Amino acid sequence: TTRDDEGVARRTSSRRDGVLGCARATMTMTLIIISSFFLALVPATYANGFKIEVAKLKINTPENVRGTYDVAIANFGRTLYGGSLSGTLTYPANTANSRQGCDASAVAIPDSARQSRGAVILMLDRGSCAFTMKVWNAQLAGADAVIIVDDRDEDLVTMDSGADADTGSYVSNITIPAVLARMVDGNSFDQAITMYGHVVGTLDWHDVLPHPDSRVEWELWSESNDECGYKCEQQNAFIVDFAPIAKQLEQDGYTQFTPHYITWMCAQNPDSRECKAQCINRGRYCAPDPDDDLSHGYSGADVVIDNLRALCVFDAANKTGTPWLWWDFVSQFTSACSMDSGRFAAKS
Repeated sequence: TTRDDEGVARRTSSRRDGVLGCARATMTMTLIIISSFFLALVPATYANGFKIEVAKLKINTPENVRGTYDVAIANFGRTLYGGSLSGTLTYPANTANSRQGCDASAVAIPDSARQSRGAVILMLDRGSCAFTMKVWNAQLAGADAVIIVDDRDEDLVTMDSGADADTGSYVSNITIPAVLARMVDGNSFDQAITMYGHVVGTLDWHDVLPHPDSRVEWELWSESNDECGYKCEQQNAFIVDFAPIAKQLEQDGYTQFTPHYITWMCAQNPDSRECKAQCINRGRYCAPDPDDDLSHGYSGADVVIDNLRALCVFDAANKTGTPWLWWDFVSQFTSACSMDSGRFAAKS
């Protein structure tokens, strides 16, 4: 499992797509649950072990593309959960140079879309640069939402942000929603725009949040490793900042929360040095070595054990009707037991 410039949450053996994951060269691992920090709100479509958040795109006109289409919600930007956004679907002006949205100076909203009623829902083609860069450039151009059209025939995938510092410098400023459309659907919309001059539709997030018993059910996927750069910094900051809100929502009966932790399985000999250093239970539960050094520092096994400790805290708290105590534990652990402090993986 690898990551490149785009950022895609799915399993692949190719580097042409970005992938949400952290496999390292120090050992061969089979990924059981792939994730970097993200909120997973179900119901969802499952693809290669991922939960793909799906919203609806309802096309009103023209008639030849009228209907409801599934689109995958991005793991960045501001998703309008429980809401909708209606407007005109359009590619940028001068599409020959700007269909992919990688050059901010070339992304311009057509006058016809600006003058129409409703929101500007900008369509961009996948490829050549990160998803986040496309959406950021579209936002700067004045778009209210972005639909990125896949460039290959495949199931929906989740667009993710990169873990590099450059992406981190702007991704938190993206305040518009973004979704990914299947190639076949995007091609139909493109043809309709060419033929009729416009496509009018509504992005709808009303049915994304599950609430079978009047509570919103949500999950947090994370890991205790705090040496993975921007992603870990983002994750830990969220946990500390959101803990008081999450506790109050749970105590007041508005939400039902479940934490999950990332787990790998060792595909090598479980008695190998790599598996012993990065796994527990003979290679069944593993995590990459935090500093890529099997001889020094904390090990992947240390990460797995602390993940397990946090899950045990949640299990015990949940059984006593106080699941929100998990937030106290992880927020205090994040602050007091970092790897830099030397107190990570303490035995007592």
